[in-house]
Amino acid sequence: MVPPEFAEIVAEGLRIEPTVADAVDGADVVMILRIQRERQDSAFFPSMREYAIHYGLHPDHLERAASDAIVMHPGP
Repeated sequence: MVPPEFAEIVAEGLRIEPTVADAVDGADVVMILRIQRERQDSAFFPSMREYAIHYGLHPDHLERAASDAIVMHPGP
């Protein structure tokens, strides 16, 4: 959910990927933060279902991670 104009100012060593699947590819550790709906003043996506479809972590994503990858809890 990073706007394209921020891609140039991302810290060295980090990368922005277009999909969750691409971001998880080869990862040793996976952590996806949750959206705090109660703190949203405006809608960034049409529905929670749409958010889950596009930005949720699904079992098929984890098939692209390292075989011994750790999935961390999103907190808090």
